[in-house]
Amino acid sequence: MIRINNQSVTATLPGKLMLIGEHAAVYGFPCLAAAVDKKLTVKLNKRTDGNIIIRSDSFKETLQSDWQKITGKIEPAGQYLTAALRTVSALISDKTGMDMEIKSGFSGRYGLGSSAAVTAGTIAGVAALFGLNLSKEELFKLAYRSILTVAEDASGYDAASVIFGGVIYYKKGDSKPEKIDANPNLLVCYSGSKADTVEMVRIVAGKMNSHRKAVLKIFESTAELVEQARQSLISHQYDIFGKLMNFSQDYLEDLGVATPKLNELILKARKAGALGAKISGAGGGDCLIALVDGRNSPKVVQALIEAGGEIVDTAITSKGVSIS
Repeated sequence: MIRINNQSVTATLPGKLMLIGEHAAVYGFPCLAAAVDKKLTVKLNKRTDGNIIIRSDSFKETLQSDWQKITGKIEPAGQYLTAALRTVSALISDKTGMDMEIKSGFSGRYGLGSSAAVTAGTIAGVAALFGLNLSKEELFKLAYRSILTVAEDASGYDAASVIFGGVIYYKKGDSKPEKIDANPNLLVCYSGSKADTVEMVRIVAGKMNSHRKAVLKIFESTAELVEQARQSLISHQYDIFGKLMNFSQDYLEDLGVATPKLNELILKARKAGALGAKISGAGGGDCLIALVDGRNSPKVVQALIEAGGEIVDTAITSKGVSIS
């Protein structure tokens, strides 16, 4: 439970990775995801006036608003942030102003869930600042509701990952994910190009409309992989999990969300000894993940760098949102 009511509060959240289940998750199929130890913090301090002053390393300039403006049209800059403020403003009667400072330990170009972290961190931080008692389940419900006002097709897995932490099994509509006691050793590699997640989801939606049976078959097969992968993680059979990652990549290529660069990097990682390698996220750019062990990790890192990839220094963490 969040039970802090101070003049100053900091919400800290991890990033996220999709492990298996991309795109299928949007249509209600299960997925596996994980929190990673790149941190985003939302620092809040009460003011003596009604102004809300927002500073973020993602914005070029300081944003200024108040609670009345927040309930109006969402500003183009920081849509997820202002949507979160609108969501939590409905729950508080105290309209004291506040200073907000948002700092991220990971670049938004990596696709590690900065939007979900900002959303959950803002709601959790404001709740704590004004004395609201929220469980993680309540926080997730509010964060997901907020995200849907910006991205109406969102599955919610990213919010579930950053709030609950660890490796999770999740399906759209769940009130909370199933946490899995597993810690696969994953390398995260940025492909060099930023993906447009909304555009990739739109492309897959178009294929769903024009080739529904074929796409549904891919999603159903992906769901079977997710169930098998869930069991392999529970039993710590990471060699099997790696093979299932490779099968998942095949389905993502069938959906048309891979790029030549992602495919090249994935092939290089496998040839260097990775137990499995695949896209993580919507595709079209951003990151791939490679499952390694202590022996082959240096070779895989070298192969990815030589092929033009950028290794993101991160690892799975069991910690979700925290308030201090």
